[in-house]
Amino acid sequence: MRGWCAFKNHGSTVGKSCYKLFQHERGWIAYIEHFIDTIKYLIGDSDDVNHLLEATNILANPTLNSTPKNFKENLGRLIHFVELAEKEIAPKLSRMSCLECKRMGEAITCLQLSCFTASTVMAASAVEARLHYLISRKNKNIYNKHFKKASLGGLIKLFDENEYKNNKFMSLKSIVPARHHSLLDIVNTYRIFSAHPLGYELDRAIAETVINLSFLFLLDPELKIADKKALAHRHPKNRPSN
Repeated sequence: MRGWCAFKNHGSTVGKSCYKLFQHERGWIAYIEHFIDTIKYLIGDSDDVNHLLEATNILANPTLNSTPKNFKENLGRLIHFVELAEKEIAPKLSRMSCLECKRMGEAITCLQLSCFTASTVMAASAVEARLHYLISRKNKNIYNKHFKKASLGGLIKLFDENEYKNNKFMSLKSIVPARHHSLLDIVNTYRIFSAHPLGYELDRAIAETVINLSFLFLLDPELKIADKKALAHRHPKNRPSN
């Protein structure tokens, strides 16, 4: 703990101003706050999220961390709740590819920065990636010939009863449950408004809705990824170090 905490260059206590300015504490608290904002989309406002928020606020309060003992106890409490949250989100993240996780992570980061059009585009791209995978897995030859270079708008035409009427496409039309067809239309509509200058400004509510709809689609067990290589996750390079 003394290797990176604000007590490294102090005695048994540390001043409020020093604690607030110390780089490692600020970095870790910011990272945890981002972690909390992210997992809300996976587990909602659960007890784990509430406990994490409380523990983070305590660790950010200099008055409650004036001694190494206080700091160690508060940090331990935070780590405990992070581990509980990770156990809860792990089964859901295991259904998503590394690429999809990165895209959704960027969508959430863009939302936090009030970049709503960028957020919407990134979330839609994760959905697009899943559709490419599902179609390719079902029929590689048809995918390569008709869908390999298709955008999200081109891919969802497959599920339109007035499109792709040839019998060779029939088996592909059922890879996405009908309950998701309207969801895909909504995500694609706002993707178009986001990616092209059509004079429509997206707000936070729309961007959040697209993120939630995208997670709903990506986490559906019926649309799971079977490729273990695609499901292999790599740790982000920008994670704070010890």
